[in-house]
Amino acid sequence: MNTERDVLPHDVHDDDHGQMVVAKLTRRGAIGAFAALGIGLLVACGDDDDSSASAASPNTSGSPTTTPATTAATSATSSAAAAGEYLDFPEETNGPFPADGSNDNGSGELANVLSDARIVRSDITTNLDDSDQQPGIPMGLTMMLGSGGAPLAGAAVYIWHCSRDGHYSVYGGGMNGGDYTDSTWFRGVQVTDAAGVVTFETVFPGRYSGRATHVHFEVYADDTYSNLLLTSQIGFEDDDADAVYATDGNYASSLRNPTYNAQDMVFRDGDGSQITDLGDPASTGVGAGLQATVAIAV
Repeated sequence: MNTERDVLPHDVHDDDHGQMVVAKLTRRGAIGAFAALGIGLLVACGDDDDSSASAASPNTSGSPTTTPATTAATSATSSAAAAGEYLDFPEETNGPFPADGSNDNGSGELANVLSDARIVRSDITTNLDDSDQQPGIPMGLTMMLGSGGAPLAGAAVYIWHCSRDGHYSVYGGGMNGGDYTDSTWFRGVQVTDAAGVVTFETVFPGRYSGRATHVHFEVYADDTYSNLLLTSQIGFEDDDADAVYATDGNYASSLRNPTYNAQDMVFRDGDGSQITDLGDPASTGVGAGLQATVAIAV
């Protein structure tokens, strides 16, 4: 079994939630994207005249709200992807908590959410039966997949990540900080459309000792999950993650347990393709939620 959490012990804390608006662009093709968006986008993202505006009560619905700024960011990255500027993500470990049928859940049972038809969903903030809505700063994640410079249609994209408190669903045991074998939140599959695009509604992941903030994903040729094409991870700029966590005291454990990309077992190789740029969260103010967009070569 691949392990990514053995590096340092896992600290357990209980927290709560909040939101922010941020326009996100991939690192490659960023110049063209910024040119398409213009400087006005940066103003639109953080249109706060004073500190009281940035401290406004956040939307607590748990679902990202699409704004003109985030729509423009997605459109700009879509244009970059359409031009064949997909990023080459390296193959990475799926970690100890994939729930893709490759290991057990820590209690001797096979961990495999891919065998449940309900895993095909866009909103991954609840269990597969729609129970146990999870708190956190809402984040929309758009993934654009390409092969040979052209959109990859019909591929099944499976993503998973930890909760705001740093725990993974489906698994139990000390490494996971508790027993979450009865939970299935923050896991979901979408099949790419003709443009090679999938979208998910989730929350910004927490950060635990030993790992920088990250989202796991696997890409399969189709929804039979019989042909795995790529296993990798999405990371975030250190300053951006810190700024996001600082907007909500309920992410305090993520600030207390900072593992940055340079120390992270996956991202410390310096391959910047996996590290997404959230813009400037420190100055965008509080709004409806984060929007992240990546273009990935498969």
